[in-house]
Amino acid sequence: MTLLWTEKNSTADIPRNDLVKVLLFPPHFGRSFTGCLFFFLLFTACGLSKRSPLRSFHPKAELFLESASEGVPSPDGKYLAFVRSLGGRAWNADLFLLQRETGEIQRLTNNPDYDGQPSWAPNSELLVYTSRRGGTSNLFLLSIIDGASKQLTWGGGSQPDFSPDGVSIVYVGEAAGNADLFVTSPRGGLSQQITKHPAKDRFPRYSPSGRWLAFSSDRLGTEDIFLLDLTTKKMRRLTDLPGSEVQPCWAPDSRTIVFSGTVPSRRGTPKRALFSTELPTGDSPPEPHPLTQCIGTVYCLAEWPRFGDEGARLFFTVSTTPVQTHIASIETVEFGLATRTPAQGDLTGEE
Repeated sequence: MTLLWTEKNSTADIPRNDLVKVLLFPPHFGRSFTGCLFFFLLFTACGLSKRSPLRSFHPKAELFLESASEGVPSPDGKYLAFVRSLGGRAWNADLFLLQRETGEIQRLTNNPDYDGQPSWAPNSELLVYTSRRGGTSNLFLLSIIDGASKQLTWGGGSQPDFSPDGVSIVYVGEAAGNADLFVTSPRGGLSQQITKHPAKDRFPRYSPSGRWLAFSSDRLGTEDIFLLDLTTKKMRRLTDLPGSEVQPCWAPDSRTIVFSGTVPSRRGTPKRALFSTELPTGDSPPEPHPLTQCIGTVYCLAEWPRFGDEGARLFFTVSTTPVQTHIASIETVEFGLATRTPAQGDLTGEE
C-alpha cells in the first residue's frame, strides 16, 4: 500500500518522486522511443524507482509510506506515528499521524525546528517525543485525542520510550556533558539517572515484559547494544560487531531484538542494515543474523525498526539518497521470526 500526502494545488509538500514526475513528464513528452528511454535511464540513475530501492533491502519489503521516517505503530494497531521533513529540510521536521484503516493523515506538530522520535503510551492515546524548539532538545507529551501538549523536561532530553505499564519514560539526557539514560514520569517531575558513564549511552528501549532495558553504548569502543536487567541491575553487552549497532527494538516475546548496524562499504558511503539477535544464554554475545541487505545502491540505510501488528510486521525507515526516506514494512515471517512465550529468566554474565 502506498499512501501519498499532499495539499491541494500545492507542490511544496508533494513527495519528491511524484513532484519529479509532475515537473519532468509533460503530457506531450515521452511518446517517442527516445523519450521513454531517456526517462527510464533518468529514474534508474537517480534511484527514483519505487521498486528498486526496496529490492536493495529485501525482495519482500513493501513501500508503506513515502517521504516519511521514524514510523512507530500504535499498540492497538490503528495508527502509525511518523516524521516528515517538509521541503527536504531535515531540521524542519514535524510529527504526523496515519490512520491505517482509512489512510487519513493528520499533522500533529507545526514547529520551525525538529519534532521526532515518537513513542506510544500503552493506551495508544499519548505520544512522547523529542522537540528542538527553542534550540534545545526536550521531551514533550501529546494527546492524540484532544491535542493537549505539555513539556516534560527542561534540562535536555531525547530518544524517549514509554514503559510497557505507562508509568515511566526512559530517555537520553546529559550529565556533565555525557549522554546517559534517565527515567521520568509522564506526569512530569524530577528525573532519575540510571546510567552514569563517561561514554555515550543512547536509544533506550524497554522490553515488552518490563524486565530489561536495551540501549546502545560506546563504553567498550564502537557502539554496541547492551542489556540492563532492571530487577537485578546486571548489565552486559549483547552485540560485538566491527561497526556500530544502534536503535534496538524488541519483539513482543521479549526474547528477540532487532537493531540497525553498519555494513562494509567499499566506497565509504553510509550503509546500514537490520539485524536480529536473541537474549544471551551463555557468556559470549549471541551471533546476530542479518535481516536486510544493501545491494545495487551506493547509499543504503535501514534504520528505526519497530514491530507492529502484534509482532507480525516490522516497520523500518529506508534511505537510498541523503534526501530520500521512506517507511517500509515486511511480514516478520519472511525473516523467520516467530512469536514465543515472553522471556522472564535472568541474564547470564555481567559487564
